[in-house]
Amino acid sequence: VDRANSVTLIISAFAIVFLHCGKEYLSPFLEKKGWMIPVPYELIVIIISTAVSAIFDFQHKFNVPVVGFIPTGPPIPALTVVAILPDCILQSLEWLWSLSPYTSP
Repeated sequence: VDRANSVTLIISAFAIVFLHCGKEYLSPFLEKKGWMIPVPYELIVIIISTAVSAIFDFQHKFNVPVVGFIPTGPPIPALTVVAILPDCILQSLEWLWSLSPYTSP
């Protein structure tokens, strides 16, 4: 724990407490009041922690690691690495051979 980032540890602790309290106490309370829609506590934690991290610049002020750019959409198609093709064929044949009724267990 001595190498852990204290700000990240605090954020994680708040997230765990929020998730626990929300699911164990708030959800049953809301169900008793007639609320039938499930509350997305995980999404709420992500939105709040992302907003707080961006507003207070946790990345630069407290050295909190941030994921950064996440690409959207499907990846660009690429050709398969041909160098691994012989290994793939060999493993496929070995697998087929293991299904054979003539092999011993």
